[in-house]
Amino acid sequence: MRAILVPIIALLTGAAFLMLGNGLMGTLTSLRLDMAGASATVVGIVNAGYFGGLTLGALFAERVIRRVGHIRAFAALASLYSGATLAHALEVDPWIWLTLRFVEGLCMAGLFICVESWLNHRATNVTRGQILSSYAVTIYFAQFLGQFMLNLPDETGFLLFVLISILMSLAVVPVAMTSTPIPTMPEVASFSFKRLWKVSPLGVYGAGVGGIVFGASYGLAPVFTQKLGYSVSETATFVSATILGGLIIQYPIGKLSDILDRRVVLVSLFIAQVAISGLMIGATFLGFWYVVGCAVMFGGISFTLYPLSLSHANDHLESHELVAAAGGLLLTYSLGATIGPLFVSPLMDAIGPNGLFAVLLLLGVVSSFFAAWRVRARPSVPMEEQGKYHVVPRTSAVSAAMDPRGEDADGQLSFDFDAPAPEEEQAEAQRLAAE
Repeated sequence: MRAILVPIIALLTGAAFLMLGNGLMGTLTSLRLDMAGASATVVGIVNAGYFGGLTLGALFAERVIRRVGHIRAFAALASLYSGATLAHALEVDPWIWLTLRFVEGLCMAGLFICVESWLNHRATNVTRGQILSSYAVTIYFAQFLGQFMLNLPDETGFLLFVLISILMSLAVVPVAMTSTPIPTMPEVASFSFKRLWKVSPLGVYGAGVGGIVFGASYGLAPVFTQKLGYSVSETATFVSATILGGLIIQYPIGKLSDILDRRVVLVSLFIAQVAISGLMIGATFLGFWYVVGCAVMFGGISFTLYPLSLSHANDHLESHELVAAAGGLLLTYSLGATIGPLFVSPLMDAIGPNGLFAVLLLLGVVSSFFAAWRVRARPSVPMEEQGKYHVVPRTSAVSAAMDPRGEDADGQLSFDFDAPAPEEEQAEAQRLAAE
């Protein structure tokens, strides 16, 4: 393992600094807006700005990297994010912050692509899985640790923004100084979204719901805790508990999906979403640590829906299609994450903080019925033909190129909503549609 990590340690260090800062930034902006008296709807709109920037950046940042190179693009995007962070401290204005969060989302998309294409360049068929797992653990653990910086005293309201700016600047140092060869961007491949839906409706649906759940729960968590009367320290604990649950619980759930019909596991996850959302609402009347316990369980669900949906879709695809198809699923996830805060936040204003988990409970009910219908719609993939579950970051489609299930994909990145499919693919899609 040491021989695998040493050549990429600079890239992982840079990614860790990025997620320390970015993880804190997401919680901090929601928290400060709520403390300034902004409504949940306004906080939701600002959070949607970040996810909207992340979505568009995933589509267009690649062009910037191709034009100026990885190191220059990484340095420019990290510097732009750093400057945008400091601009937050000048004035608490929701509409200015919306613009800044959109810019930060654009920057993070490009930064993820830089790091992940570099890691993919270092991966071989033997090391792909280990590099992917190391990268996923690095960014999730850094995001987890970043929440505790909320506990730092900040009487001026300026310190935490400065700290995030420093972290984003420090991320440039190991990347700029690395001796790892600079990669070339992978070639672009097209994949039909229509065919992806026909091949795996549940995979596409699960990715979208996963985005809605994460975007709403992560973006509005500080509003939820503040309106319940919890302190800033308790808010940090709540959000970090959600991330911790996502980090540790998705592994056993993923392994379970390797021995069972993945669709049944997805149905079970949606049912668990209903149950835990209900428990969360009840826990708010019992005390803070009951809420934290529910947060750990809920994190396990929200972080697992996307990789499990991706694994299910992959079971219906050829290995050379997986990376391009992952672009479509990730775009679906990102759109869901953008929609989630916009949809849920007005209901929090209408019925209170528990409106967050009331909506997620209802979404779980609808999703359970849809997933159960898909179980009955066609036979399952034989166990021996299922690929193995892998923890995958929800960052950019480039990370999918490190997925061992797509070893033959040759680094194909993107996807097309209506790309023409080869004749054999069209025939397969017609057969699936007829079932």
